[in-house]
Amino acid sequence: MITKNEIERFVECSAKALTSQHERNGIGTLGERMLHLILKNFFEPDTHCHEQKVGRFVADIKNADGITEIQTRAFGSMRKKLAAFTKDHHVNVVFPISSQKYIIKIDPASGELSERRKSPKCGKPWDILYELYALRPIMPLDNVTFTLVFLEMDEFRVASGKSVGRRRGAVRYERIPTSLVDIMVLKTPEDMKQLIPPDLGDSFSAAEFAKAAKMTPRTAGYAIRTLVSLGVIEHTETKGKAYIYTKVGDAVQV
Repeated sequence: MITKNEIERFVECSAKALTSQHERNGIGTLGERMLHLILKNFFEPDTHCHEQKVGRFVADIKNADGITEIQTRAFGSMRKKLAAFTKDHHVNVVFPISSQKYIIKIDPASGELSERRKSPKCGKPWDILYELYALRPIMPLDNVTFTLVFLEMDEFRVASGKSVGRRRGAVRYERIPTSLVDIMVLKTPEDMKQLIPPDLGDSFSAAEFAKAAKMTPRTAGYAIRTLVSLGVIEHTETKGKAYIYTKVGDAVQV
């Protein structure tokens, strides 16, 4: 659960970022996205600890607590970095999740903004499983904590003109968090069981997991394989063509 102090600090970090030179130059005009910048300042206000060289890599944050990496997507890109960092440091991987998202479209010709529309999609803890799948080659991981930050966000999209189904397409341009909702810290194997939808019992099939997690069968397959690699579940039996997975009592340390 988050504290009042954390909510207040997050508001301060957001306000500071939004009024900084980064924002005055325009949304997303610099290499660092606003979401990444706000989270970096939230987890470490001292900018002297930002962008620190560690070996042949650069850490988002390095302070007395260790290293913090803000990873909004593409976990596979940090495999080598994690393997190097964890030899001598504890690493906290921060992953933001949109618990509620509002869509704003930008007209590419005029720059005009559309009305703010509430997205029906709500992020859940198990959303990280698809990203964690890319780290399976280096699992189990020592000295790593995963911190899920649940946020309300405004997502700006630029109309691309390309058709998606029968609708015009749009490309995500920038995400700006508007409110801190919750923080979930995954330190222990037992913590990792929070990545299983609570509606599921101790045993379930991949199809049942997909339904409970509201995932496509393909995405659920990635999630299941990740949970197996984490030692959170194991394949215990087969019913017809369906594999049945069961939560394990003693999961593998990550």
